Amino acid sequence: MQDIDTVPAVGTKSTAPARPGVPTESQFVGTPGATGELETVPTSVGTKINPLGSTCEITRRFRNFVHFWRENPRIARFALQTEARSLLPGHRVRNCIRARVDNRRPVDVYHVPHLLSAHYGNLQTCGSVWVCPVCASKIASRRRTDDLTPGVENWTGQGNMVFLATFTMQHLAGDTCSEVLEAITNAHSEFWRFRAGRRIKQVYGIAGKVRSLEVTYGQNGWHWHYHVLLFVRDKLSLSQVEDMHQEMAEHWQYVVSRSGKFADSVHGFDLRHSDRQVVDYVSKYGSEGEGKIDTWTEAHELAMSTVKRSARGGLTPFQILGLSLAGEERAGQLFLEYVEAVKGKKQLHWSKGLRKAVGLLDEKTDEEIATEQEEHAYLLAQLDREHWRLIVENAARGELLKVASLGDQEALREFLSDFGINAYYPEV
Repeated sequence: MQDIDTVPAVGTKSTAPARPGVPTESQFVGTPGATGELETVPTSVGTKINPLGSTCEITRRFRNFVHFWRENPRIARFALQTEARSLLPGHRVRNCIRARVDNRRPVDVYHVPHLLSAHYGNLQTCGSVWVCPVCASKIASRRRTDDLTPGVENWTGQGNMVFLATFTMQHLAGDTCSEVLEAITNAHSEFWRFRAGRRIKQVYGIAGKVRSLEVTYGQNGWHWHYHVLLFVRDKLSLSQVEDMHQEMAEHWQYVVSRSGKFADSVHGFDLRHSDRQVVDYVSKYGSEGEGKIDTWTEAHELAMSTVKRSARGGLTPFQILGLSLAGEERAGQLFLEYVEAVKGKKQLHWSKGLRKAVGLLDEKTDEEIATEQEEHAYLLAQLDREHWRLIVENAARGELLKVASLGDQEALREFLSDFGINAYYPEV
């Protein structure tokens, strides 16, 4: 028997009484689409893209969601996941944190005291860092705390250095997401494969790399870039660092030019070498979508008047998903284009042998991380099939976790009773 197929994807009318002043996912799930004719995306080379946000109503909805996202990130991620599910009905995100793993068992609600958080048990996860905001947040957090942070600390603690290199290249409004991704992927591969790249590794003692692939969307279309942590043996002098920076920038410009693209010396390549800058990047890894949306909104009163107001970095994929949730049809089309481009791609990649060199165990897959449970968690409540159906139908998955994160069983009991749910509460 299917556990969730009869549950509507979006827009289900709540059967629970309204709770004034309480932010909920259901405020945004099922937002009606925009009315009026949408502006089209120009495809001619060098043409700037028309602004997203085809109506004032979409702008208003998106501004409201941005504020909600800032104040209630966990609940907002579930709303965005529901939008991804509606756009991608055949994707595994369909059943993520919705369908049970074992239909014979209830849905568990766990509290993690040392993290002041909560999570579910016996629910399927999709493990898609590209598509699912819920899984992406967990995966990025685990990779940051379990891999990147200790890896950098172990390496620098041995008297070595870590650099942060950023690679990007020219892109035009008429380029598709896949075209830009393929171009920068090929160029980056050639950068290290060519003789000059091999020489840079040898001369400056680059023992290994951690490569992160990221994308934004702005007035000139899709902007892909690589952030690469370079693990360098020993300490380089300031003059050596300057030489490495110049050689890498020149070599990157040459490689990019071979493909008919362009990377200038200022924006095409960047190398940062202070410990503080590297630590800052590692600590923020995976949080760009939530952090950048705040500064972008605060800097511009009209959250959706034009893409060129989106700060230098443009919109992240999950911000685009938020626009789709607000009713912007073209944003949904852009998200689908992005999903097709990243199919089969790895977001974070460690070079061979580096994990062992920095004292880390074998790497876990995104799917393994998404399904992991916290070791020091205790069972707060259990929901049977019908109870869980009510939570899903009322778009209350994130709200339930927010209440459960307090670890207060009575508060959770009161919350669930609003839905007519008399769950099982074990002694704690």
